[in-house]
Amino acid sequence: AVPDPLDIVLEPGSPVTVKVVDADGKAVKGASVYAADRFGVTGEDGQVVLEHLPPEELDVEAFYGGSGSARRAAAASTVTVCLAALRR
Repeated sequence: AVPDPLDIVLEPGSPVTVKVVDADGKAVKGASVYAADRFGVTGEDGQVVLEHLPPEELDVEAFYGGSGSARRAAAASTVTVCLAALRR
């Protein structure tokens, strides 16, 4: 006998823009950013867009010669992570 097909419905994710700044509030180019199972590297403006993130609250981490983290509020579309130890 052939089993009935299994339907799997995935919830749509949403993009989140992450901005990484140093202790003086200046954009950090080249920072590695992680959230859930997503990864990206910031551009000249210190920003990266991570696609398809779940809508619930989650941790966002950034690393560049130091580390920083922020918690994204549920459904927030932007997050700023400050690398407080980073002075340039």
